[in-house]
Amino acid sequence: MSEKISASNPNREDPAADQEQDERDSTLSLKGGMRLKFGAFAGTQVFLSEVRAEFKKISWPTRRQVLTETVVVLLVVAFLTVLVTGLDWVFTQVSNRFFV
Repeated sequence: MSEKISASNPNREDPAADQEQDERDSTLSLKGGMRLKFGAFAGTQVFLSEVRAEFKKISWPTRRQVLTETVVVLLVVAFLTVLVTGLDWVFTQVSNRFFV
């Protein structure tokens, strides 16, 4: 005897309906159509999509700007290296003259 289970029966055993309900329970819908899923990688997916959106907002420098600023930084580092080395040598000479 085949018995039909009605939609009003709370003890129904329909796996497709259960899966659909589980999917609805595991998803939170927000304004703007954005949906948050709860699960192992759901937070990672949301984070990476937000990172991608932020990267699109960045005003990237041109190749020429990058090269120019790199050269400036290298020159400043070289100058400060020579300055510190020179001051070290001067203080070593003064120290050796008076304390040795």
